[in-house]
Amino acid sequence: EKIEKELEIKETELSQTVKKLGQVEGQLSALEGQQKVTTTEVVITNAQFNKYKDVFSSLVKEEQAVDTDNERLGLFDKIVETIKDFLTDFTEEESVKSDDDKAMISQLKQEKIKLEEEQQKLAQERIELRERRKETQVEQKTTEYEQHEAEKRFLELSGRRKNVSSELEHLHQQRDELQERKEHFDDEKSEARILCGKEALDIKGISLVDAAGEEVSTQEFLEYTSRREQQEFNRGLERLKIRLENTRVSDQTDVMTEFERVGTRISFLEKEIGDLQESKDSLLVLINEIEETVTEKFTAGVKQINKAFNDFFQTMFGGGSAKIFVTTHPEGKRERLEDSDENDEDIDTEEGVAINVALPRKKIHGLGVLSGGERSLVSIALLFALSQINPPPFIVLDEADAALDEANSRRFGDMIHKLSKRSQLIIITHNRETMSRADILYGVTMDQAGGSRLLSLNFDDAVNTVKE
Repeated sequence: EKIEKELEIKETELSQTVKKLGQVEGQLSALEGQQKVTTTEVVITNAQFNKYKDVFSSLVKEEQAVDTDNERLGLFDKIVETIKDFLTDFTEEESVKSDDDKAMISQLKQEKIKLEEEQQKLAQERIELRERRKETQVEQKTTEYEQHEAEKRFLELSGRRKNVSSELEHLHQQRDELQERKEHFDDEKSEARILCGKEALDIKGISLVDAAGEEVSTQEFLEYTSRREQQEFNRGLERLKIRLENTRVSDQTDVMTEFERVGTRISFLEKEIGDLQESKDSLLVLINEIEETVTEKFTAGVKQINKAFNDFFQTMFGGGSAKIFVTTHPEGKRERLEDSDENDEDIDTEEGVAINVALPRKKIHGLGVLSGGERSLVSIALLFALSQINPPPFIVLDEADAALDEANSRRFGDMIHKLSKRSQLIIITHNRETMSRADILYGVTMDQAGGSRLLSLNFDDAVNTVKE
């Protein structure tokens, strides 16, 4: 940037120098072209003046008497000669070379030489600055490339660091898991010492086998034995420990005590099983009641939706009728069971909802034959009907009226007016008819500075203001 600024200054200085040089050369050319200054002294006597006055009067009279072209040419030659004699007698020229002009020409030549030298100097400095700019640009590109390579290297190192961190975390997890297994193994060794004696810890000569029955080392057994196999192995050990505990009974008293403990445990478990069975039966009864309640409320809800749907539909289309009804379908298929050829009673079924509409003054039933705008109106009517069953506190509509014409926009406005009695509506729209139904209007516009401004208008306040 510094070089660019210096280059711009040099360009300006060079331009000014060239301009001054042109002015000096113009002045010098003008002075050199003016080779002499002519001063004329005129001396006139009465005799000379009267002489030429008579001559010119005679020529005028001759011109009046001339008839032919040849005579006119002869008279013209006489007039020219007379004028030459007149100028010779009455004028005297003296060529004077001004000393001031000579000094000015010398000064301008020196200034021209100085300006030409300055021009060459500035031109050379401009060339040097351009070379420096070129070298700087090359250095900048090299620096950018090195920076790019450094960023790539940084990303590579960051990726490697993440990989190393992930691997280190995995190793820590393995370490913790091995530590846990070691502690468990130590506990097992202590328990084995208690149950079997010190000789049980002597595992030399004992071979380990994998799931396929092949002999493996202790390390391989720990690394490649699956978690499920280890759990199964631990369960087997637990069973063996129980058997060992049972065989190391000291007397009959311990046997009876253990028998009573086990009997008590069996009685407790039988009671628990009975309680669980009763809970299961109660839950089944509750599930049946809930299913009946859901079916009853769903049926009532469909009736309420149908009534509201039909009202909104008639408001939107100026008549006609619309309803929704529950259908049954084979599982995974869209066709209704009553329209299907499958009569298998064991077939899995699922329920759905269908819509049937009848437009006024048209023999049209079903959504398949409606236009896109008509389908949009039906969808809006159904959504409004659903919101009437359990009215939400707020409803947000985003350009729901975009595809409606003027007549349907008015009907849409009637519907939202009816809907606003039970819910608050926030509507995003470009439709003037919809805007006219609003209580408060918000708009976003752009000011002269390019920023967005929010404008609002309360229609009730506006009406009161106009009335006042």
